[in-house]
Amino acid sequence: MTSTAIRKLDQNGLKTAQGLTIVLLLLTFILGTNAWPLVAFVAIAQLLGGLGLPFAPYKLIYQAVFRRFVKPNIIADNPEPHQFSMLLGAFFNSLATVALLLNRPLLAWILVLDCDCAGEPEFLAEFLRWLLDVLSVKPIGRAFLHSRTAQGAVNHA
Repeated sequence: MTSTAIRKLDQNGLKTAQGLTIVLLLLTFILGTNAWPLVAFVAIAQLLGGLGLPFAPYKLIYQAVFRRFVKPNIIADNPEPHQFSMLLGAFFNSLATVALLLNRPLLAWILVLDCDCAGEPEFLAEFLRWLLDVLSVKPIGRAFLHSRTAQGAVNHA
């Protein structure tokens, strides 16, 4: 009999990478085709993360910034599906970068949307829930949410 060790992953690290991908690609869309370096950065970050390298940009950003505010959520999980997803994203976002450089924005956004959004349509809702959890934990976030709730109560009264 062979025994397989149960591996664990920090789910908040994965959500951070997904969230950064969405934010950067939305920012590129808003800024226009001249912001193609953001799509290229996302592709590189996904490639390095998909290869599981310790210096992957999303991993470094999570460790340096988000870990200060977010408690790790470590659960039993296999890294391979997530790494495959990141490698696939790197491939499509690399093609999207080339399309933007060739002034083919429609093709670029089809590639971005096909890869980064179609695979997990429920991710945006999950990411927003996670973001609200983060905001509700920290004092500045609680103050922000409280002020938004108070405004809503005043506006609806």
